[in-house]
Amino acid sequence: MRQYYRDMPVKFKLVAIFLAVILANLLASLFYQREVRRLVAFYNETQEDHYRVNKISLSLKEAKNSLDEYYTNGTETAVPEYERKKQEVQTLVGQLTNRRDNPAEWYMIHAITNSSQVFFEKCDSTIKRIQHREDRIYIEYYKAENILGYLGGYINQYLNVILEEDSKEYSVLEKHAADMETMTRIFLVCSVAVSLFASLNLSEAVTRPLRELAEYSRKISGGDFDIGDVPVGSRDEVGELTAAFNGMKENIRHLIENLNQKSQVEARLHQEELKNIRMDELLRESQLLALQSQINPHFLFNTLNSISRSAQYGTPQVTTALIRNLADLFRYNLDHFNRLSTVGDEADIVEKYIYIQTHRFGDRIRYQARVQEACRKVLIPSMTLQPLVENAIIHGIENLEFGGEIIVDIRARKDAVRIRICDNGVGIARERLGEIREGRSGKRTGHTTGIGVSNITTRISLYPGGSLRLYSSPRYGTIVEILFPVEAAGLAEAE
Repeated sequence: MRQYYRDMPVKFKLVAIFLAVILANLLASLFYQREVRRLVAFYNETQEDHYRVNKISLSLKEAKNSLDEYYTNGTETAVPEYERKKQEVQTLVGQLTNRRDNPAEWYMIHAITNSSQVFFEKCDSTIKRIQHREDRIYIEYYKAENILGYLGGYINQYLNVILEEDSKEYSVLEKHAADMETMTRIFLVCSVAVSLFASLNLSEAVTRPLRELAEYSRKISGGDFDIGDVPVGSRDEVGELTAAFNGMKENIRHLIENLNQKSQVEARLHQEELKNIRMDELLRESQLLALQSQINPHFLFNTLNSISRSAQYGTPQVTTALIRNLADLFRYNLDHFNRLSTVGDEADIVEKYIYIQTHRFGDRIRYQARVQEACRKVLIPSMTLQPLVENAIIHGIENLEFGGEIIVDIRARKDAVRIRICDNGVGIARERLGEIREGRSGKRTGHTTGIGVSNITTRISLYPGGSLRLYSSPRYGTIVEILFPVEAAGLAEAE
């Protein structure tokens, strides 16, 4: 039996110990609650008996008062009230029971029943004589009054009897409840002692092998693999852990030998891998350079047309501003290749791009930028905002005749910056939205950079915690949301 307990899983040992303790306390608690419920039930029952007896006495007096009113003043309404009290007394008397089979109680109940019956017979006779205007009415009336006096005595005696018997029975039940309470406390103390003893025993059985494992682990961490195996004393989880530790020790020793043999081969492979990584980086850089150099002639043509019209109609300030913004846009595109830019610089270049487009579309485009001041110095990948605003104009606003609106909202969110580009354009069809989210960007229609959503998504996702989400509905517009991580300390300093 002892060996079976040692080999039992630790979880089952804990469950068995605590189930035994809980079961013992539960049984003691149930027995105690049963005695308390019996005591409460008995108390309620006795209270109902006392209330019933008092109610009988009170109803008899009220019936007599109604009879007196009718006898003295001839009040007709007193008769129905008397009948109601009579019915009430008869019902209450019928509920009297001798549940203890006590002769004294039986005698009192019998006396109350008979006396109340005779009392109401005399009362009925009195009422009948009054109604028929017969003589000798007062004889029946005084007989009823005398019987009522006897009834009061019987009721008092019956009340004394049940009070005495109830007191005896209540004392017995109260003693049983007190005994069960004492036994419950004893069970509780014993349970605490048993739980403490079992916990100490189980703790020692678990921690002793773990201490041995810790000692062997320190020796192995020092490079000593020639030590013997840790002794396995049981087949529970601790024993299985010890056996697994012994096997792990042997496996580590063999692995170290194999690693020493493979280290030179892996060093050569590592050098080759570094060369391959560098080649991949050069390839990506060349691809980005090619992408960076793509400038759609449509955008340049439309902008030059705007500059030409401005110069033709004699607005040199506007012409100068258009040329300066176009130059700044291209210069920013070339100077900020493959580097990080601040949110403020990104927002400023969008303003320059919007200025150019406003002269083309006029009132068809309304632009709002809400940039939280704490975010303006946060670094994000360059050319992130302008391509997204450009897409909003090309794919959303350009096809609207009027009422186009673009909102850029940049705010701090805990340890990240949240960027939203919203437009009320034609939206994106569900199939096309799925293609964009899956990275299938399709035919490029960008005006300036040619940088699509998939390219920005890839660059944002290179930073842990960075993400780009796209929400759109046909006829209602599109929302692009970017979450870019930033160190909390840096953001707090900016704030």
